[in-house]
Amino acid sequence: ASVCVIGIGGVGSWTVEALARAGVGRLVLIDFCCVSRQNISRQICALEHTVGTPKVAVMQQRLQEINPSIRVEALHMKLTVDNAAAMLDERGPFECVVDAFDETAVK
Repeated sequence: ASVCVIGIGGVGSWTVEALARAGVGRLVLIDFCCVSRQNISRQICALEHTVGTPKVAVMQQRLQEINPSIRVEALHMKLTVDNAAAMLDERGPFECVVDAFDETAVK
């Protein structure tokens, strides 16, 4: 299966790990934030040594350690009203797109 997860924070980070452990073969991760110390209490990607690193990069490495055959595309960029359709069309098709981000204007 191919799944896109938009937002790798408190919901998205846990979601992508569960999908990888469940055997999803391809994940596209989209998030423009880097790990901060404030994330450590609630996000699986947030550890002291990952502070300052893009969340998608941390999760890509983590997922490949869980399942070396998984295909992960990590996009460190902001999804906007202007780029959302093209970005998803270029990387699809997806069986599922997970909305785990805060930007209500794009939804």
